[in-house]
Amino acid sequence: MAAPRSGRRRMRWVVLATVVIAIAGGGVVAVRSMGGSPEISAEKLAKVERGDLAKSVVATGKIEPLTKVEVKSKASGLVKSVLVDYGHSVRQGQVLAELDKEQLHAQLREQRAALQATQAALASAQASVERGKSTRRIRICPSSSRISIARRACSIAESSRGPTSRTPKRPTRSPSKSSSPPNAASP
Repeated sequence: MAAPRSGRRRMRWVVLATVVIAIAGGGVVAVRSMGGSPEISAEKLAKVERGDLAKSVVATGKIEPLTKVEVKSKASGLVKSVLVDYGHSVRQGQVLAELDKEQLHAQLREQRAALQATQAALASAQASVERGKSTRRIRICPSSSRISIARRACSIAESSRGPTSRTPKRPTRSPSKSSSPPNAASP
């Protein structure tokens, strides 16, 4: 029984020695990486001066702003001048840009001309309606008198013809053997 105990002890000592060696090796590596100061080349060294620092960064990706602001205009047209610069603070209601007014004035003149033409067409239509009302009244009276005059003339013409005179009837065509219509020329 003494043999298995000595094997266990020996195994403990081997494991303990391995752990101690591993800790010591890790400590040596850590000290070398932190403690030693590497040599810096003279090209990377510079004298300390006070001044502006500029650095350019080249990267690919999508830049998104913290807040999005939509600028809308009630009018459209060509921009004549921009009254604020990039990065300036602005207030609500502040004029940011001025539009070219020539094109807007031309549109205004065009719309006014269209309005005047429409008003003239309306006045003409109203005058035609008024003229039609007055003409209708005038035409009704002569038309009824014309009808009565025509009736009298017709009765006078009938009485002058006498009872024996009759209007001759039109001769009717007898049906022909051909199937052509009556207006068509026969061969």
